Amino acid sequence: MKKTISSVFIFAFLTASVFAQSEEDLAAIKETYKKENAVYLTRKESSVIKVEADGIKIYTSHQEEMLMLTTSASLYSERSISSSHFEKLDKIDAKTLVPNENGKGYRTYTVSNFKTESDISSGVFYDDYKNTSFYFPGMQKGARAILNYKDVLSEPRFFGAFFFSSYVPVHKTEFSVIVPSSVKINYKLFNLNEQDVNFTRTKSGSNTIYSWKMTGVKKFSFEDDAPNIRYYAPHVVVQIDSYTIKGNTIKLLSDVSALYSWYSSMVKDVNKEDDSQLKNITDSLVKDQQNELDKVKKIFYWVQDNIKYVAFEDGMGGFIPREASKICERRYGDCKDMASIITTMLKYAGIKAYLTWIGTRDIPYTYAQVPAPFSDNHMIATYISPDGKYYFLDGTGKNAAIDMPTSMIQGKEALIGKTEKDFEVVKVPEMPKETNLYADTANLFIIDNTLKGHGSASCTGYDKIRVSYQMQNYTEEDKLKIIKGYVQKGSNKFSVDSIKYSNLFEREKLLLLNYKFKLPDYLKINGNEMYLNMNLDKSWQGDLIDIAERTSPREMDHKFINKHVTVIEIPAGYTVTYIPESTKYENIEFGYEMKYFQMGNKLYLQKQLYIDVLVIELSDFEEWNKMIKQLNKAYNESIIIKKK
Repeated sequence: MKKTISSVFIFAFLTASVFAQSEEDLAAIKETYKKENAVYLTRKESSVIKVEADGIKIYTSHQEEMLMLTTSASLYSERSISSSHFEKLDKIDAKTLVPNENGKGYRTYTVSNFKTESDISSGVFYDDYKNTSFYFPGMQKGARAILNYKDVLSEPRFFGAFFFSSYVPVHKTEFSVIVPSSVKINYKLFNLNEQDVNFTRTKSGSNTIYSWKMTGVKKFSFEDDAPNIRYYAPHVVVQIDSYTIKGNTIKLLSDVSALYSWYSSMVKDVNKEDDSQLKNITDSLVKDQQNELDKVKKIFYWVQDNIKYVAFEDGMGGFIPREASKICERRYGDCKDMASIITTMLKYAGIKAYLTWIGTRDIPYTYAQVPAPFSDNHMIATYISPDGKYYFLDGTGKNAAIDMPTSMIQGKEALIGKTEKDFEVVKVPEMPKETNLYADTANLFIIDNTLKGHGSASCTGYDKIRVSYQMQNYTEEDKLKIIKGYVQKGSNKFSVDSIKYSNLFEREKLLLLNYKFKLPDYLKINGNEMYLNMNLDKSWQGDLIDIAERTSPREMDHKFINKHVTVIEIPAGYTVTYIPESTKYENIEFGYEMKYFQMGNKLYLQKQLYIDVLVIELSDFEEWNKMIKQLNKAYNESIIIKKK
């Protein structure tokens, strides 16, 4: 899907107005933010909505002033501003105020070298984004970087979100919108309470001015495994509900129906003509299939295997799927193109499927909260079986079984387009932890004071999809190297003598692994005693969260269960003198169980770890750390075997 056009996605360029600062004010600000490298003195965006002959346009001025507080000022010297088919950059004025050596006044260095280039996003073959980059000269401690620019937005549905926070603290920030009487807007605050922001709404002639101001806004941090910052950074989303022109009221984003009406208008003329080549391919795929679901599988898997994902975004081409015939001919397309060819092939097979708009998990909004393009960035197809089960067919999810929606859309709302006017919003299920199961059993033998053994493992769900995707285009030798790493255990001296695998690319079957291995120098011998830590896998060891420092939740790719069974055969002439206690930690969201027991001349360790949530919230960090501390202690335990 087309990248949503707004400064919401370009956090480095959210800007502010320049206000005169007295030396006393600057001294106080420096003291307040003395632990930071830099601070925005001010950031401001001011938007004017205008109803013109060809529709609505939004004219926005961006202003900012950043103060450098340390000698790390060079980190903030490079800047860039994005523009596109919909958002045209108007005028840029940038300069640096460098303090004089005597501490009185500033020298001004004006930026004159602006470089504009195409800005191709990762995974995109072509898009129409432009990136205008430049450097603030003379950046040093005490310098002030000042930036002013304007842009014009020609598609009002992409207006407008504003983030009050940025990558450095913000002393003062303001977002304002001037709205004529012929335009109605809606707005919603996220990750802040109304009392946290100074909101005003005033009249000025026939216009209404909406203004949101905040002071002393903390910086946001990019932390490992964090959700997109839209989940926790304070921001406001403004939508243009409707406008009136020449006595006619035109709905833009008044509700989900208005959003769908726009989406529907862009796809209603796609795939009107049948294509004989694609129809013949479809017929050949389904001719021997009697069951409707089997026909859907054949078509869906063919698209996964034969249509390469290549994004191509240019103007409205970022929203309108290309003809299925073209996709078939080229053998590549983006997400909406794959949805286009899947629905068309299913139509040829006499099966109804629907184009579906959806947001990935990077986007926190529901359609009820924000009925706008901000709420989605992806397109799939949806098939509803005769028994009413929904199948979310994402062509970009290579090697995924039909009943496994891609991990990135779990729990998200899908906007299913059923007819030109009718739609349905359905939530994609979060896949239960049981569907993502890794199970490994290792049988150990002590031979000449060295551990040797054989093992078997199985893998389902998203982990299997990830492994099969990684090995899609590798040689057999390289595949074996990757799989060897997958069963690694004990220490870095672990080596595999042989390994076999099956069902790697069979979507609906378990990935099965069988291997033989050696683990030298792992067994500890002291006189007549042997010490063995049976925890050959120490997942989560030391995985404590710094509660004092971390500010964002922790996101999981998916829910899962990991099971490990370790079996040691006690050598003849030896007896077990110490077995660690079994231990477990149970929580509704995460936990583990570790159980030791002996049967005859074999000692068993059964261990299970699980995550049953997609996001671990800040409020759960204490419980997580409690579990990890208990698990760390258990991981340090060894069995003791003594010669009789």
